[in-house]
Amino acid sequence: MRPRHGTALLAALCAVIVAPSAGFGQLGPTPQAPPLPAIPLVDGPLAVTVVYPPAGQTLTARDSSFLFGSVGTGRASLTVNGVPVEVAPDGAFLAWLPLPDDTAAVFHIVAIAGADSASLDWRVRLPPRFVPPERPLWVDARSLRPRGLIWAVAGEPLRVSVRAAPGASVAVRLPDGRVFPLAPDTAWAVRYGPFERRPDRLTSVPVMRFVGAVPAVQLGAPLPPLTSPAAPAVTLDTLGLAALVVAVGADTEITALPLRVSLVDPATSPEVVLDDDPAHTDTTRGVVVGSPTPWGTYHWFFLDGTPVRLDGRVGDQVRVRLSAESVAWVSLADVAGILPAGTPPPATTVRLVRLTPRDSSVEARFSLRSRVPFRVDEDDRSVTVRLYGAASDLDFVQYGGTDSLVRRVSWAQPTSDECTVTFELSAP
Repeated sequence: MRPRHGTALLAALCAVIVAPSAGFGQLGPTPQAPPLPAIPLVDGPLAVTVVYPPAGQTLTARDSSFLFGSVGTGRASLTVNGVPVEVAPDGAFLAWLPLPDDTAAVFHIVAIAGADSASLDWRVRLPPRFVPPERPLWVDARSLRPRGLIWAVAGEPLRVSVRAAPGASVAVRLPDGRVFPLAPDTAWAVRYGPFERRPDRLTSVPVMRFVGAVPAVQLGAPLPPLTSPAAPAVTLDTLGLAALVVAVGADTEITALPLRVSLVDPATSPEVVLDDDPAHTDTTRGVVVGSPTPWGTYHWFFLDGTPVRLDGRVGDQVRVRLSAESVAWVSLADVAGILPAGTPPPATTVRLVRLTPRDSSVEARFSLRSRVPFRVDEDDRSVTVRLYGAASDLDFVQYGGTDSLVRRVSWAQPTSDECTVTFELSAP
């Protein structure tokens, strides 16, 4: 046990952080990765197949998209809609193509190999392009956001956006009579064109998008509990809903915001346990993925059995309150159980970290009073563990041996309820 004042550790309850070990005498320059092998030549029958996009799929892109597949032989030439496309030696191709101003696109694919030829017409759907009406006052009700069902803490800002007539006065009127204006989104109207990076080539279009924020209040009839799997639909009954008010001159158009909001009390919000296979069907990955936004890109991987507090919901995505300043969004389907009312939020004190060298790894074990969510980040020379709902009470680390992989361990308390521990490594 070696004193290290101010550089003790933290980590995850009953979790083991494993890093490859290397003896001191084995350290040296990292070998350069060998080059990728050459693509082997394939000379099979000429046949056009498309892997992406699937036939009939509606693309999310609107101006251009890619198309990839195979023609069966690397000796073929290929055109898509008359545009030459390179064919790899194994017959694969990847084309980047413009999309028409329509609701459908047809890719006419022609492959030629010697005297042989093959063709394929591949059809996909396109999202309809919005065409502004030719009248002074209009609102695109389909563009209204947010919509659906939201559970939120009273007063938290809800971002609102809508597409409406340029030059219009746009505002949201709450049931209590308060009115919150929306501002023209000039950043949306003046922007770089596709693949353009020169400021002098900014494209400018009329401002038709308006954005703003309103405080969360009860909208519509109360919703079921935050964790209820069954949620009612947003009906045409506008009683108790917010209204979007758009005016141009003396003309006004009022549209109900297709949104129901139920308020969540942070003091009594539910404590739950996460599990990606709550029905125990043996299809588990062992982790629940979390995102910074609803339906967003994965950023957290919570081990099954992690306790968390919920304080919000959008549709079938629930908001996990990791700490006072950090939240993550997970699927409601990954909520395996609700803990008894009165269960406090996950919290712990980090007291001890123990390193144990193994034949091909170094284990780092952390002693915590209770289980909390955590995240692991790494780069080529360090591993950092961030624990949420945790306070550090560390003034030493038990190194447990003379393995040279872990050079130094340091801890920090960036916020009152988040702490980090960083393992500095002597080798990648």
